[in-house]
Amino acid sequence: MSTSNYERTSPKVPTSSVVNLATALDLRMQSAMVLFAFEQTLGAYVTENTVDINSLPAGVRQNVAERVFSPSTTPSIHQLVQSTYISEILDMAISVSLHVSDHPHLKRLRELCELLRVYDIRNAVCHPNRPFPESYWHRMATLATDVSTDALQLRPVVTAFRSAQEGRLTPRASAH
Repeated sequence: MSTSNYERTSPKVPTSSVVNLATALDLRMQSAMVLFAFEQTLGAYVTENTVDINSLPAGVRQNVAERVFSPSTTPSIHQLVQSTYISEILDMAISVSLHVSDHPHLKRLRELCELLRVYDIRNAVCHPNRPFPESYWHRMATLATDVSTDALQLRPVVTAFRSAQEGRLTPRASAH
């Protein structure tokens, strides 16, 4: 009997750590708000700060291009950003920020994403049949409220977090 990729790579979640279905759905949606704001904000960062597509990591460019585009297509920065996984967009942002003060903060966010297993949370958010323990929401809250998120002025992430905390599924424009 073969084991699916999910079973090989995702942690087993004890059923005692999974909250009731209604609460899990709320936490999943709230986490999705923060996660999607994080990804979109990083995508905007890369798009706005990349002058030349060749300044992005060659390995990431090649992986995305092979996965998404035909061999005859030369994607734009915008097209590449649209086709990335969260780890790839983080790598792009870190590369783009190499010589600016944002660099250590973006590196910290990547380390935090790895430590908090944000990639597993993203899979759980996007696959509704997978368990969604309450700790996933708290991990997303950690990411949204981290000092590096603030230092990088990732306001949409903080706005999404506050809206999710208040039970609003549509983030309110930030007045900050």
